[in-house]
Amino acid sequence: MSFLWLVRSLTIVIAVTYELVYAPWDQIEMFLRPGVSIIAETSNSLLFTSGTMGIRIFPLVAVTLAFLAVPRWRFGVRALSLCFLCMTLAVFTRLEEPFVWQKYLSIFTQLYSGGRAVLDALPPLIMATILWHPLIARKLGPSNVTARNV
Repeated sequence: MSFLWLVRSLTIVIAVTYELVYAPWDQIEMFLRPGVSIIAETSNSLLFTSGTMGIRIFPLVAVTLAFLAVPRWRFGVRALSLCFLCMTLAVFTRLEEPFVWQKYLSIFTQLYSGGRAVLDALPPLIMATILWHPLIARKLGPSNVTARNV
């Protein structure tokens, strides 16, 4: 397995995981079963809503970049790294929940929510820092990949 396919595989795993974890399961349940009634929260802030949209959009962009831009263009690795960094920032918007919404709840609830947001942001942050390294960028660059006829 080449290094390019390792990066592509990890990108797919991270993207699918984020799409499944942050899917609006309550809305999907109400769509599939019309008899189900779920109370929806509609008072999300602009920061939280933009983070949610980022969590839903950036994994799809990352998979597209991993298969189209990385092996063909000089800026592909940097673009994929920037996409993972934006995905990390989108997950960090979840830190609004423990600091604003749950400020009157117990410290355990706040620490759990904040810790989960930080732990959820680690995989794309690690991928972004790995891809940002010059040696990795050179290895995934177009000169090595086109020579192997990918």
